[in-house]
Amino acid sequence: MLVNMVRQGSLAGTSTDASTLSEPTNIVVTGAASSITVTWTDALNTTSTFIYFSSVSGQTAYHGYADVGTETYTISGLSADTYYIALMSHNSVKDTYSTKTSEYSDAVGEGVSIPSVPSAFTASVASSSSIDLAWTDNSDDESGFVIQQSADGESGWSTVITTGTNVTSSTDSGLTASTEYFYQMRAFNDAGNSAWVAAAASATTSAASASSLIYSQNFESAGWESDFTGSGTWGDHVARVTDSPYEGTYSLRGNQLPAVTDTLTSLTGHANPLLDWRGGGSIVALTPNELYFSYRFRHDDYNHDLVDDGSGEGKLVFFVDDTYSIQGMYLNNQLAQRNSLRLKYSNGGYSDSWASTNWGYTSLTLTNANVSGNTSGTWRRLEYYINYDDKYVQFWVDGNIMKSSKHGNPSYPKLTSDGKSYYDPALTLKTKGFQFFWVRAGNIDESTDGTGYYAGWQIDDLQVWDGMP
Repeated sequence: MLVNMVRQGSLAGTSTDASTLSEPTNIVVTGAASSITVTWTDALNTTSTFIYFSSVSGQTAYHGYADVGTETYTISGLSADTYYIALMSHNSVKDTYSTKTSEYSDAVGEGVSIPSVPSAFTASVASSSSIDLAWTDNSDDESGFVIQQSADGESGWSTVITTGTNVTSSTDSGLTASTEYFYQMRAFNDAGNSAWVAAAASATTSAASASSLIYSQNFESAGWESDFTGSGTWGDHVARVTDSPYEGTYSLRGNQLPAVTDTLTSLTGHANPLLDWRGGGSIVALTPNELYFSYRFRHDDYNHDLVDDGSGEGKLVFFVDDTYSIQGMYLNNQLAQRNSLRLKYSNGGYSDSWASTNWGYTSLTLTNANVSGNTSGTWRRLEYYINYDDKYVQFWVDGNIMKSSKHGNPSYPKLTSDGKSYYDPALTLKTKGFQFFWVRAGNIDESTDGTGYYAGWQIDDLQVWDGMP
């Protein structure tokens, strides 16, 4: 775009000292879809910079300032138009100013192209009243996404969700049980709308459940601690926080590194916080045949090195028996470098019924092509189900069943499309509750979001049912 320059005199009412201060140089103004950015060079690198701004040439007024050492300034939330910017250097020690520079201008919204069509659009059942939606964002200039719903996929489309930029998943809630819903979506920005996705996605909500909710915890109220055991490991290392909850105001945050003080909680971490929910007593009587458990989990955005040998991060769930003494099965390496869950037995002669061994533990690796790996900083939905009569467990990540065709012993059935992982029939797994915590192996290099937070994990929206909800 062409840059227009209009010379303008010094700002009235200011003290100028051109012999002391030089005007900013190398000024470049660049308009985008809904913002404009100015960059410059401060020759002395000891002055702050005042920014003057207007949509009318010759009428620029003070808008803000950049601190010493800063040489860029962005103004956002603008509508399509041509905008004018002028700069002035200021030395706060001597209270002196340079002369005001010429105006520099560029257009906002001009030349912005319609965003690319999203792809890999999927719909998956989340419950009897909600459907999870996910897609791939193929643009870097969209303002957001619009999702429409239809009862038959052909007519009656209505908008049910509008998101902001860079969002790649959402949930449609308040739906009717046992009902199929169709969805289409597209991206939008100031230039217009993309085409609709190539193919609509559909999913059917599950049947209304006769199961009962045994326990729920969203950490919105104080006093949650009494529902959990193991406080000797986490009592001084976790806290409710208002930063990025899944929903509501609070989530529970912990820190996995003892040597690090979490900026959000001002607490040091613990590498093995045994945050155990066991129903406040025995839940076996309430769940003689099956148990369903789910929660939301996220961790800080950081770089880490992971080797495909079982090392890496893990959100672990232990299934304990009714004496609390046998940690019979647990999940390891959940969503680590292989986009997978590794389901393991502790040592105890279960090798005959499982596919492989790892570190002396028999294990199965469960995957799903629709499940991404580490998604740092993003809330994930984790679900677990145990059927005590038929001796199997199932796991879902973001509504996707985790499964594998591997099995060690031909006398046991292979895992089916519904992801049933059969465990040793000799194992009595009358679960009183769950024990879950965060561990990690490998080296954490640095925070990638620039905040310095990199060791933290958060949980929210914990639910336990006496059957599939």
